[in-house]
Amino acid sequence: MAAGSDEMEIEGILEPIAVGLGGWAIATATGDRYELQPVPPALQPGSDAGWGAGQRVRVRGRIREDMMTLAAIGPVFEATALEAP
Repeated sequence: MAAGSDEMEIEGILEPIAVGLGGWAIATATGDRYELQPVPPALQPGSDAGWGAGQRVRVRGRIREDMMTLAAIGPVFEATALEAP
């Protein structure tokens, strides 16, 4: 599947990003890190969804090769769904 063109699914561990305004990343078992942008509603401050750092998640969405962020920790991943694996 070509990055940036089609929806895909990744699994990994949620990691908080402590750079700039903060945010969230997914760290995969293969060592890849993806920055979630925009931050899914379930991870935004004030959400009562119960997600947090260190939890294993499955995220559907696509890699956005046309975006950059201040944190620059890895490719930007535009999530359309966030769930437990």
